[in-house]
Amino acid sequence: MRRPWAAFVVCASLLVTAACADDGTRSSSALRTLGDDPATMCSPTSGTASGMTVSIEGVRNRSEKPVTVVKAELTNAVQVRVLGISALGQDSTTPFGGFGSWSGYPPRGLPTEWRAAWKRREPAEGAVIPPQHGRDEYTGFVIGYAAVRGSAGPLRITYKDGDGRQGSVEMSTILTTSPHCRGPFPGYQGFGRTPIESGASE
Repeated sequence: MRRPWAAFVVCASLLVTAACADDGTRSSSALRTLGDDPATMCSPTSGTASGMTVSIEGVRNRSEKPVTVVKAELTNAVQVRVLGISALGQDSTTPFGGFGSWSGYPPRGLPTEWRAAWKRREPAEGAVIPPQHGRDEYTGFVIGYAAVRGSAGPLRITYKDGDGRQGSVEMSTILTTSPHCRGPFPGYQGFGRTPIESGASE
C-alpha cells in the first residue's frame, strides 16, 4: 500500500531544494570578461628578477548593482613573485588607461595620459565596480610581478554582487617570462616602442 505522506516528503524536499537555489546561494554572474580567447604573453627579462607591469585583462559589470572584489589572485604562479594587483575603472569620460606590457613596477616610460591613469588605480581587493553597460565602460586590472623564468595565470577575480551572492571570473592570459622572449606576443611592436626591451625611464 502506498503511503500518501511519503509523496508529501518527496515534494517537500523538492520545494526546499528549489528554495535553496533561489535564496541567494546561487553563484553570481554579474561580472563578464572582455574576452575569452586563450593567450600566452611572454615578457623578456634581462636575467634578473626585475619588476614588470602588465594590463591586458578586464571585466564588465553587467548587473544593475555595484559589485565588490573580494579576492584578486594570479593563479598557478611558478617562480613568479606578485608585486601587486590593481583595478582601474574606465568609462567614456576618462582617457584610455591601457598599459600593455612595461618594464618596472611602477612602470617606467609611460606616456603622460597613461601616467595619469596609473595614479588613479586602486587596490583590486576591495574595489567597487559600478554597473557598466556602455561600450567604453569596463574595469581593467594592472598586475605587477617579478621573475626571471616563470609563468603564472590566469588572473582570477572573486567578487560579491549587490544581492550578496558570490561569483568568480577567470581571465584567459598566461604570463610567462624568459630572457629569450622577443616580445609579449608574436609580431608585437609596442605602443610606440617595445617597453620592456627598451628599459626606458622617465
